[in-house]
Amino acid sequence: ALLAAVSAEPLEVEVGAAADALAAAESAGVALEAQDSARAKLDAAKAAQQRRDEARDAMGAAVAQPLLLLEVEGATAAAEHAAAAGVGMAEVAWAREKIEEAREAQGRRDAAQAALQAAVAPAALQVDVAAAEALVAPAEAAGVPEEAVAAARGLVDQAREAQRRRDEAQAALLAAVSAEPLEVEVGAAADALAAAESAGVALEAQDSARAKLDAAKAAQQRRDEARDAMGAAVAQPLLLLEVEGATAAAEHAAAAGVGMAEVAWAREKIEEAREAQGRRDAAQAALQAAVAPAALQVDVAAAEALVAPAEAAGVPEEAVAAARGLVDQAREAQRRRDEAQAALLAAVS
Repeated sequence: ALLAAVSAEPLEVEVGAAADALAAAESAGVALEAQDSARAKLDAAKAAQQRRDEARDAMGAAVAQPLLLLEVEGATAAAEHAAAAGVGMAEVAWAREKIEEAREAQGRRDAAQAALQAAVAPAALQVDVAAAEALVAPAEAAGVPEEAVAAARGLVDQAREAQRRRDEAQAALLAAVSAEPLEVEVGAAADALAAAESAGVALEAQDSARAKLDAAKAAQQRRDEARDAMGAAVAQPLLLLEVEGATAAAEHAAAAGVGMAEVAWAREKIEEAREAQGRRDAAQAALQAAVAPAALQVDVAAAEALVAPAEAAGVPEEAVAAARGLVDQAREAQRRRDEAQAALLAAVS
């Protein structure tokens, strides 16, 4: 009975029954040599079965973790050790299936996390927000840690906001410089350009807007300078206004985009000046012609009648004074002549 109890392979020995058989053999006086041999086999069976049971327990503990927490390498080693320790093939196969499931689940999780992190890794303005958002739900489903998903969500939100600000800044910039150069609000456009730079609007769009802004500044400066020059030209008194220069200034102002009403007003002033200066020149010419003959040939009454209109027309005071002097000289010369003629006639009458 003792030999039969310990004759199986160590892992197949019924340890309790073999221990009972050994006790019975001792009581029945079985040879010590036989007892010692049986006891050695029993001890070997106990040790082998203890190693097997410990290996089974270690394998079971290793694969009892949730799939995403299961330590694949350690569990694989535990399964190999269990198989070597004689744990049943079915148990080891079940454990290996669990390990493979864990490996696949963790691979899906890691891939989902890597894809999500790669999607939000670029600078905020370069993130493809829609693509990144589309990866969040799969990442959650694959078991990516909540803190990693939350961090990615935060970066997506930051990217969305940054891109919204950039797009709004770009639209505002385009609107600010879309008018004709003379109509652009230069201050507002400069502010829009600064905002666009701050918001990260593409350099190409900034450069295009800056060129339009510079063109608007130059055009408006030319217009303002032309307006000022025209204004200065027509600000002179009518009789001092330089008609040709003022006319040229008005034409330049019109070409530079000065408002039609302003140019029309300036042209009216120029025309008034031309007419006033024409009247003055005509009055001066008439007065000078009246006093031009020799003193005895001057029509004193006619010449005197031209003095007041000449003064009213703005003939220079020195010209009027000179003409008055010639009229006075003519009057005196003609008085002396008339007196001398009267005396002569009386003497020979």
